Amino acid sequence: MRVQLTPSDITELLVTFAATILGGDQVDLQFVPITTVDGAKPNRSHDNVRNYLKSNDGEATYCWAFYENACWIEAEFHSLIRLPDGTLLDITPAVGITRRLIAIDKERVLGQFRTTHKYQAKTDGEVVAKLLDLKRQRNQLFYRYSDGIKLNQQDAESLKTIESETEVVVKRLLQLVPDLVVPAKS
Repeated sequence: MRVQLTPSDITELLVTFAATILGGDQVDLQFVPITTVDGAKPNRSHDNVRNYLKSNDGEATYCWAFYENACWIEAEFHSLIRLPDGTLLDITPAVGITRRLIAIDKERVLGQFRTTHKYQAKTDGEVVAKLLDLKRQRNQLFYRYSDGIKLNQQDAESLKTIESETEVVVKRLLQLVPDLVVPAKS
């Protein structure tokens, strides 16, 4: 299970990063509490929402969820439920957090674009840049596969190389920033 850290405040860097992703300068970042729902699984927001809406009122709403640590910000394409009264409901559990910082994306829909994760360095440095590049490579590789489809031989070997390099870079980064919380394989 991945460790995710919700930003504690909405900073200028977060606003700028969100605006870059959403393609505008009017960005509405907001905190949404996580609501416990039976059967919801971590890291499966799209499936969780689809399953919830089979027997409950509301509509799927797409957004970017923002996480951060001392060295970078991660934005993840995420699904929420908009209840009939307009309330946003986030039913996807996560380790150690009770709310997510989100920005609604009114333009994109599930499966429409080539990446579900975006990254913004908060610090200069070759080690952080290398790690974020490896995270991008990993996510691009997985984007080509749907649930239940096994990686082909070439992609499995690429993944092994990416994960091996990531392990080395994370160890180096932890030497530089010992108390850094690093999300696992995101």
